[in-house]
Amino acid sequence: MKRTSHSVSAIPSSRSMWPLAIAAAFSLSAPLAAHAMDFEWRLKATAAGVADSGRDLGLNDASDTREAYVDVTPWMHVQFSPDWAGFVRVRGYAPTGRLLQPGDDDNNESATKKAFVGLKEAWIEYGGLTSYPGETLRIGRQRIRNDDTQFFDEDIDAARWIFDTTLLQADLGVAHQFDTYRTDNIDLPQEQDHRTYAFGSLAYDWRAHQRVGMRVVYAGDDNHLPDAGEPVDTSKRLTKSKQAWINVYFDDHPYDWRDQQAVSYWLQGTYLTGSRDSVSYDPVTGLVTTSNDGANVDAWEGEGGLRAKLNQNVQAGVAVAHSGGGGKAQYEQTGTQSNYSRFTGTRSQIYRFNDAFRPELGNLQAATAFVSASGGQWDGSVVYNKLRRPDDRAPVVSDALSVTPSVRDHDLGQGVDVVVTRYFDLSGAGGATAYTPDDTGDSSVRLRASWFDPGKAYGSDAKNEYRILMEFTLWY
Repeated sequence: MKRTSHSVSAIPSSRSMWPLAIAAAFSLSAPLAAHAMDFEWRLKATAAGVADSGRDLGLNDASDTREAYVDVTPWMHVQFSPDWAGFVRVRGYAPTGRLLQPGDDDNNESATKKAFVGLKEAWIEYGGLTSYPGETLRIGRQRIRNDDTQFFDEDIDAARWIFDTTLLQADLGVAHQFDTYRTDNIDLPQEQDHRTYAFGSLAYDWRAHQRVGMRVVYAGDDNHLPDAGEPVDTSKRLTKSKQAWINVYFDDHPYDWRDQQAVSYWLQGTYLTGSRDSVSYDPVTGLVTTSNDGANVDAWEGEGGLRAKLNQNVQAGVAVAHSGGGGKAQYEQTGTQSNYSRFTGTRSQIYRFNDAFRPELGNLQAATAFVSASGGQWDGSVVYNKLRRPDDRAPVVSDALSVTPSVRDHDLGQGVDVVVTRYFDLSGAGGATAYTPDDTGDSSVRLRASWFDPGKAYGSDAKNEYRILMEFTLWY
């Protein structure tokens, strides 16, 4: 019996006892099989070329990027018995130089020029707690992913209970990023380092294709902040927080490209509460000058979208998003999001707020319009975003740019994304999605082109930013 779920989870750290626990669990569960074990494996290989304009808006004279990479990801699933199963997914990556990958595949880690081998997932699960076929307890390094990817789209060390039936979906778990598990020894992203998560969700289809849901995520940091007069390490996070995200949403499964409605919609709102500690430092001496302990957080964000089928193949839609900025109203995301989703209604995942810019929710307003088309073995999307910041004195986080706004102005700019894909092995669709929900299992050639025109907030000298990615993906 093969189990499926909307998201996948995985194993802990090489710097702890987790690998020994996983190995012990595998050895204990294997004898439980009363029949021959069921093995399933796949291999995903991608070769890609990347071009961008330096990711600095021309302000720091950064050189344009013209690089390529090869990315090979095999996985294996083992069904020891009807109740016990295990999964392993590894990754080999080799670039020609320093480049920034799509954020949904690198766990929000920074650009790298080193080749590496890494562990993406390694988990075991037990499905015998109840008689429901969609219920399981999964422990280890695993992929946790929400459909909208604005809270979780991450390989992370976790223990997670999953309940996934036709009408009711729920999960409950704890997670901590112990390591990157990569041979290039890259550091954890600042927003994930020394942070522990507790999370839960509940969603119910109250009628066909009509869903209401709630998500709660708590994140607690245990990093050390330097005291006044101490030197600052700018590579480390200079905040320490305890925060909770409370999210409510209504939709009709708009991210499910296999089963689309004539009109699709999504509407959600999130309240962020908690406290933040932070420090300020003198950029000349590099010493801490002031600290702000226990500042309250009282922030929110909301988003709504509507997509309609114009005919059998063409869809068009609009969406708006708002997230607070400034002081205690400064919203921030969990640090485990990717913001790459299928909001245009195709199989292709696209950055929600422009791929060349990659802003995170937090002091961000976005007005979006898009058109998409699907023709069986191909699909394409064109997305336009107009971007502003509510507070012209508060920061905006970009996962792509190396520069920040320099002028007090609300206008961040505008951007256009074009994604066109040709699929080849349609017979593989579904073979990968049981354990890797971010993949469709189809071999493909995909063009991603993104253009960002900076607004007044970046000053009169800022130039347009572009990013082009051509990738060939083979599933075997």
